[in-house]
Amino acid sequence: MENKSMYPHECVDFAVRLLNDFQQAIKVPTHSPQQAHTTWTAPTANWVNIHFDASLRPGRSGVGLGTVARDYRGRCIAWRTSFHNYVCDAEHGETLAARQAVEMCLTYGWNECIIEGDCALIIQKLICKDTDMSSVSAIIHDIQCMCPVEKSLEFRPIRRTTNNAAHLLARAAFSHNEGTSPPLFLLDTLRAEAPD
Repeated sequence: MENKSMYPHECVDFAVRLLNDFQQAIKVPTHSPQQAHTTWTAPTANWVNIHFDASLRPGRSGVGLGTVARDYRGRCIAWRTSFHNYVCDAEHGETLAARQAVEMCLTYGWNECIIEGDCALIIQKLICKDTDMSSVSAIIHDIQCMCPVEKSLEFRPIRRTTNNAAHLLARAAFSHNEGTSPPLFLLDTLRAEAPD
């Protein structure tokens, strides 16, 4: 506990969260049939692929979130950045970024979306039907309640190297003002990853 004293109820709460985080972590399959992608894969026609990521601001509190949506041709059809000043841990940031991706899907009325992120633990929490008891449980529950039954939303893990576009947007959230067209650095990344 880093030599800090705690009240008994704080110690119990901490122990329960730690145990739950451990149990959730060991549920993440190491050799699942749904392995994380190593390259960007275009969805089938009528589906939208949304990548999300979070980036902690170095040396200060705050996290930048980035989401980017692409169609089956690899075209950027929507993107978003946002900054949360009082978030200072990666798990919380990644969960907020996942919620931002679902919000994007609902805002644009897309019925079939593949939502991908490079934090396997958060993806597992979103897929799992068990009640989450971790420090991000409220946001996980919020995301699960946001997903309407009539929409097809799939959550999938990807490798960090496949999540470049969302990662660049998350880092740019520290200083970038969202505009109506994607920034040039994002366009270059999207062109490089687009299918031939």
